[in-house]
Amino acid sequence: MLLSICIPTYNRFQQLDNCLNSILIASKKVSKFDFEVCISDNNSEYSLNKIIDKYRNNFKINFNKNNENLGFAINGIKTVQMASGEYSWMIGDDDLILPETFIKLENIFKNN
Repeated sequence: MLLSICIPTYNRFQQLDNCLNSILIASKKVSKFDFEVCISDNNSEYSLNKIIDKYRNNFKINFNKNNENLGFAINGIKTVQMASGEYSWMIGDDDLILPETFIKLENIFKNN
């Protein structure tokens, strides 16, 4: 695995959906960019299974739900601990990546 995109989340279903959709759009611009998405839910009040299942067929997702709210910092660390990539990139659940992101990252990794 080359890149692990690490996303801590808590009670932001719609923002996470938008974030994962932006990753999906970017992934369709490259043919073989090796990445995974690691999501740690900080014990949200609702289940994220529906949203995770929506994207699971398009790219690899590692998902964890904490039994209690551990706070932002520890939940963020959990996402990185879940990662198996050579590189880890932490983004917020309300972040969007641009459609050309994986193309640019692929070039950076290839040339460096």
